[in-house]
Amino acid sequence: MQLKKMNIKDLAKITGVGSATITRFVRKIGCADFASFKLQLAIEENAKNQVAHQSPTLNNVSEVYVDVLQSTWNELDPEEIEKVVDLIKRARRIYIYGLGSSGYSA
Repeated sequence: MQLKKMNIKDLAKITGVGSATITRFVRKIGCADFASFKLQLAIEENAKNQVAHQSPTLNNVSEVYVDVLQSTWNELDPEEIEKVVDLIKRARRIYIYGLGSSGYSA
């Protein structure tokens, strides 16, 4: 489900935190409430898309990473992902490293 279609309770449920935590977060980053947070995200996304569409170089780079992510997605085994998610949920700490293009994936 896309964030712009969610209400605060949906996001709280998906992220595993309370609505109050989300409210504190959006206020901490300078938004008055969850609705203004979603509006600001939409504005930023639109601005980013407009800049990208004006730049052939950015579009080419974007296409490369979309292809890489799609190829990775096609190779994933859903059962293995569930096992990894379970391990992550039980972990005390998680370190994620990436250098170069693997940094984007990380």
